[in-house]
Amino acid sequence: MCHELSRVAGEHAQDVELMRREIDFLALDRDEPFLEVDHQAADDDDRLEGGARAALRRARPSLEPIITVGGLVVDLEKRLVTVEGKEVNLTPHQFDILRVLARNPGKLVTHRSLLREVWGPGYGSESNLLHVHVSQLRRRIEPDPARPRYLITAPGAGYRLVDPTRPEASTPTN
Repeated sequence: MCHELSRVAGEHAQDVELMRREIDFLALDRDEPFLEVDHQAADDDDRLEGGARAALRRARPSLEPIITVGGLVVDLEKRLVTVEGKEVNLTPHQFDILRVLARNPGKLVTHRSLLREVWGPGYGSESNLLHVHVSQLRRRIEPDPARPRYLITAPGAGYRLVDPTRPEASTPTN
């Protein structure tokens, strides 16, 4: 559970303590302290995790912005993506890739960084896994996936999310 809290909190580690207090509050009806609780029932785990997520939302409501890159809009809090005003359904991994890129618009995000941010610290060299997911993501957000305008490849290095309406947008490659 603590690992999940750290993953959810990300760079907002100061909020973890607030979440822990909320979880301790949820665990008051138990005889044991929270950290010693033996989670025997999945319902209890779900309740605690839901409480942690709710505490995180309350602790940092404005920290999950809506990011606009050209006609692409990424609502990080609602996990909602629109392209030219039309809602696009993404898988969790596709959304997480887009989230990382959207938080770094125009900047190169390396394969290694994306893999670790989206799949976790045990990943870093599985570029084929990333390539497959990026290809699927392009099919969802690009008008012509063969000639990407938003999601640009830096061969051998990583990806950039660019605004195709801006002159400094790099030349698209697959």
